[in-house]
Amino acid sequence: MGESLAQLAPFSDLCAMLMKLHEYSEKNRRQEKKHELCGYIQKWNADWRARHVDGSADAKRDSKKDSIYPALRLILPNQDSRTFTMKTPRLLTMITNSRLLGNDAAKESLSKGVYGIEQLARMVAMRQSTPKTSLTVAQLNAHLDHLISSKYDPNVFIELVRACTKEELIILFHIIIKDIEFYTGLYQETILNWFHPEAYGLRVRGYSLQEICEFFTGTQPGDRVDESDRDEILGKPFKPMLLKQVPYNTLAYDVIVKYCGKKFYSQVKYDGEHILVHKLNGGQYKYFTRNQIDYSGQMGDNENYQFSHRLHELFRPNVKSCVLDGELLVWDTKKEDFVKKGRKASDERYYDAKYLNEDVESKAPVRRCIAFFDVLYFNGENLMSQPLEKRLEILERDIFDEEKLKEGNYAIISEKTEINSSGDLRKVYKEALDRADEGIVLKGAESTYTVGSRAFKNGWFKIKPDYGPHATMDLAVVAVILDKDMGSVESFLCAVVVGQYYRYVSPVPAKMKKLELDQLMLKLKANGGLQKDMPEWLQRLGPGKDMGRTEMLFVQKRNIQIVEVRASGVYESNKLQFPAIVKHRTDKDATEAESLYSYLTFTERIREASLTAIGKVVEKGLVVDERFQCPVKRNYLPSINHGAEGNLAGKTVCIISAEGVDRKKIEDILFALGAEVVPHPTKDVSFLVTSEAGRETKRVQNQLKDRSYSIVNCEWLMRCESEGRFSFWRDDEVVLDSVRNPLKRHRPESSNGNVDQEAMQVSEDEDVPVSEEEEGQDETPPPSDSENDEDIYGTGASLESDYAQPPAIAPDLLDETPPPSDSENDEDIYGTEACLESGLAQPVMPPDHSQPASSKIYGTIDDF
Repeated sequence: MGESLAQLAPFSDLCAMLMKLHEYSEKNRRQEKKHELCGYIQKWNADWRARHVDGSADAKRDSKKDSIYPALRLILPNQDSRTFTMKTPRLLTMITNSRLLGNDAAKESLSKGVYGIEQLARMVAMRQSTPKTSLTVAQLNAHLDHLISSKYDPNVFIELVRACTKEELIILFHIIIKDIEFYTGLYQETILNWFHPEAYGLRVRGYSLQEICEFFTGTQPGDRVDESDRDEILGKPFKPMLLKQVPYNTLAYDVIVKYCGKKFYSQVKYDGEHILVHKLNGGQYKYFTRNQIDYSGQMGDNENYQFSHRLHELFRPNVKSCVLDGELLVWDTKKEDFVKKGRKASDERYYDAKYLNEDVESKAPVRRCIAFFDVLYFNGENLMSQPLEKRLEILERDIFDEEKLKEGNYAIISEKTEINSSGDLRKVYKEALDRADEGIVLKGAESTYTVGSRAFKNGWFKIKPDYGPHATMDLAVVAVILDKDMGSVESFLCAVVVGQYYRYVSPVPAKMKKLELDQLMLKLKANGGLQKDMPEWLQRLGPGKDMGRTEMLFVQKRNIQIVEVRASGVYESNKLQFPAIVKHRTDKDATEAESLYSYLTFTERIREASLTAIGKVVEKGLVVDERFQCPVKRNYLPSINHGAEGNLAGKTVCIISAEGVDRKKIEDILFALGAEVVPHPTKDVSFLVTSEAGRETKRVQNQLKDRSYSIVNCEWLMRCESEGRFSFWRDDEVVLDSVRNPLKRHRPESSNGNVDQEAMQVSEDEDVPVSEEEEGQDETPPPSDSENDEDIYGTGASLESDYAQPPAIAPDLLDETPPPSDSENDEDIYGTEACLESGLAQPVMPPDHSQPASSKIYGTIDDF
């Protein structure tokens, strides 16, 4: 048929479309971005259909060369098999070594971030003559392939640059450094979903970008495609099913039973690398991480090399092919125990299990080991639709030779414990913490395996001691660490107080909202700005690698700021494990940073705090979650007797205005009463709270007009505190009793005014109202499979607050939510995803005088 569509498609058209996406991203115009991208895709599809009128499967296979893959691999370089190793520093080196631009000019351009790339491209283009011919998409891909095969030969790079216009160079540089997501402000999942609704689902199942493009080019969103091999998973880098996190408390068992069923198992939560092992016919092996990265080369791609040689000997003779889900670990032969991440082995060295080599004779006392906890494929049969109970039976009975398994500690089968009561759960969790395990895993016996999913409905959970607001510290920011080439803030160096000095302990990523980050930087740079030399009042904690002063600017002592940092613990190297900034503590003085002792004992403290939540039970249904009742960082918590009238356990409350009162004090009272506080009204909110002065704010006035929620004056909470006991609100403390959501649902009094004790009980079978939540990052995982994934206990703010932005996406440029959920019915049954954020002051709006302040709004619609 002659030239392919890629050979006819001008690269300049693709560049114009991507530059439009960048322009719309800066203006948060999502619909325009979708229209622009889908317009390009639809034009390609229309050209494909015009060429291939016969839409049969045979005709489609013959026309694969016309798929949109050559264009889409440029838009999604991170999803393609072609790998660029030229990040920003190497791009800079290539440009200067090729004498396309001077070193100083190049560095000055890149200091401006995204706009630096544009300026860099313009400056390079100014020194080149205008290309005589226009590049096509196919020609650009050929140039890039040649560049990689030549190992970035400067002459090849010069040839590529000279073939591009100024606009094309801008896009080319972004493609090479693989930050198109950053440039366009679009998640890769969003782009795939806009290409075709089923595209991202196939990517998660391990299909390559090229296969996906060949599947869907020329089709319409509703068209059915060949699904004959959708269940084939052997050898494909699919994403594993992931665990949903829950904190431990006395509600945990009932919640887990709700989603897992009465029968569920506990397994050890190993601290290693999640890995999927594929044993193929003919002694071939493949190893893929949870992010679909292929480590077969490091692990041994056949039975004769490295770890695969050891593993191959353990299988039963009848095992021809299988896919096993497990955790890659480091086994210490001297300690006879697993070495956790960030911990030293018995020889005082750190090891990464992915890069150990069994073929090299080594005196190191460590070896690789995999703990297997599931089998997904066995001798030609996909087992994902089988219940977990049956899959585990196959794993334990049919896969490994039991005697050989015991000999070398190269593989183990994770033991399971059946949980039959809340007492069993408490016992298993406490034993795990006593052993210093990372936590426990809980899985429903009837649960099936859903690729790439992390959702409550799946019935898979993990419980770890660092889930909750108690896992935070107040640290002092003593230096700003800058990206060498981009000049942007990469992280903050944090310190603890030691007498009159500060000791820096760990860097913390500067992942905050842009406004918050700008405000923090203004205070750090005040009074003369930052300085290059380390001040005398700053010390380093123990020996270690110098942080590199060329990247670091130190804060003046009078400018030190306090940030609240969430972490999973402290490594032996004294660095924080999975640190993230929760918020800037403007209410704290620099001297209020953590002490050195408090920092070094942080890991032990969060585990002890988790253990203290065990066994806290009051009357049936009236449970006070200690993590919300008494977070470590709250200096004030009123002592309130719940008395006969009970408390607010299980209720979700939103403080819509705290004008003229102490918001934190109101929150403390609500926490003490067992309520959970959210920053915005959602469908699971029981009622709203406002101050008397707050009734005049626009936010409250809007709620009064909408009448969707009942509103109570915070004077009621103040009265509960002063009386030292819980009591119900009086009529004069009610601002609005909504018809849609009346207060009587939360005011269990009988007709004679006495408290109805039965109404205060929460039934074990009650279906608690649910709400939606935008999911953030879990232990720096890949983007969530669901924008409706929930945090059922409301610890999401402390774990995944919206201060933590997705990696590589600028928060001020990214306007997309994560891809659609695999379930619209995932639940946040307690609706407290942002309890920490609820302390943020609401903007003060001009009063709306349409409703007099003295008007009493209560009871019926006629009162308006």
